[in-house]
Amino acid sequence: MTELVAENSLVLDADLGAKAAPKLQAALLERRGHPVVIDASKVGHIGGGCLQLLLSAKLTWDSDKQGFSLVSPSQPMIQALEFTGLDTAFSQEQGAS
Repeated sequence: MTELVAENSLVLDADLGAKAAPKLQAALLERRGHPVVIDASKVGHIGGGCLQLLLSAKLTWDSDKQGFSLVSPSQPMIQALEFTGLDTAFSQEQGAS
């Protein structure tokens, strides 16, 4: 589902449909309590469930006062965030508004 790049970093898979949600959730939970960097450069498709998981994780990391960064979002990832209105939630990580 995800590839470990460096400690507490994830490279998201190309297909993050509904079947990918449980593995994404587990990968995020493994990193809770530590800063995390999510590389979204390979994402070709992301469904609502995985978008919800990423938003929940961001809010959780913010609440825990831990760093949470979504970096290098692919064009499909950016489009999904914009379509759902979540682009503002991740705008700091994207570096644009």
